[in-house]
Amino acid sequence: MDALSTHLARVGHWLQNATFLPWSTPRTWQVIYPYNAQLVVIWPVLFLQNDLLVGFPQWFSALVSAVAVAGIAMELGASQRAALYAALTFLTFPLIVLQSSTAQTDLIVMAPFVMAVYFLLRGFRQRRMAFLVLSALALGLGIGVKQTFFFLLPSLGVILLVSWRHYHATNRALLMWLTCSLVATLVLGTMSYAVNWATFGHPLGPPQIVAESSGKLQAEDILPKIGYNALRLFYQSLDTSGLPRPVDGYAHKAKMRLFQWLFRITGWQVEGDRYTFPAHPFSLASKNQAEESHAWYGPLSALLLYPAMLYALWTGLRGRRLQAAFPMAFALFAIVEILARPGWDPYQGRYFASVFALNAPLVAVFFEDSSRHKALQRVFRSFVVTLSALILFVALT
Repeated sequence: MDALSTHLARVGHWLQNATFLPWSTPRTWQVIYPYNAQLVVIWPVLFLQNDLLVGFPQWFSALVSAVAVAGIAMELGASQRAALYAALTFLTFPLIVLQSSTAQTDLIVMAPFVMAVYFLLRGFRQRRMAFLVLSALALGLGIGVKQTFFFLLPSLGVILLVSWRHYHATNRALLMWLTCSLVATLVLGTMSYAVNWATFGHPLGPPQIVAESSGKLQAEDILPKIGYNALRLFYQSLDTSGLPRPVDGYAHKAKMRLFQWLFRITGWQVEGDRYTFPAHPFSLASKNQAEESHAWYGPLSALLLYPAMLYALWTGLRGRRLQAAFPMAFALFAIVEILARPGWDPYQGRYFASVFALNAPLVAVFFEDSSRHKALQRVFRSFVVTLSALILFVALT
């Protein structure tokens, strides 16, 4: 829906009218989004004179992100084999698979973010300014893709500060990264915001549209909104998508009944329309759809990613290791996203692509070679590979 009505529509207008400036349209999103994602799409359309490759930027972004996942895993101490397993597992998450063939922009947001983190870690560890410059360039490009990239900046700040302290990087290196990031953002990421400001009086677009798309809360509503919508998003993230029918349906019903029981004995009531986007009440019975705007990250995210995040947080805090920063960055993003949005709706899983990719390297810990449990490890790897292949097949058919 968004690809046709917004992203490709603006590409068509640019080609027909030879201008990036806003135009009169009932679909305001066509003119207020940043430019970078569609600038990548416009070139194959221009040269091929068709839309055959409009999904290529998203597909390529998924591959680039997988490379970054493997790279971050090795920066955190994983072996090459374990890092490769983590990257390939990441590529089978349903939302990644479904979005990678579309002209949406969420994977194009994800790629520069995880590359910025990878080059940042490598630059601090190796004391090489070239990698810090590449990290800054990725950050500048990401800000020019979509406004939701701003939600990721606090999480990036956590990684920045923790890695700077962890690697004992110099103040000069930190200042170098900050300066290059500012320059890259001004050069590569701010054009659309400047045009919006000149046209609408606000860098994000018409003030009315901005108000409708952002959360406005009284102080007493902050914690309840975080509590309600964090539980809703966590429930959604325990995703059964990718399992074959009817296993998918049975698994969802089992999840629904488990949470109904938990909420009944605890007295929580998350169903209803409190802190939701208008016309989108939350129901435990609602199932994630296998579609690029509704999908989440499949059963492997619950079976592997969440345990890996808890393990990284526990061992990282105990040993003052860098790994602890990654689940903290995930949690911080969730809080920012919940507060910045006007309310819960079923389409928010895609905004988490960047922080799922950021934490995917932590999964490598489950694939490290063990001399004591070789047989068990073979069984585990076979299970993950089989389930990944099954999820990939179901998502593509």
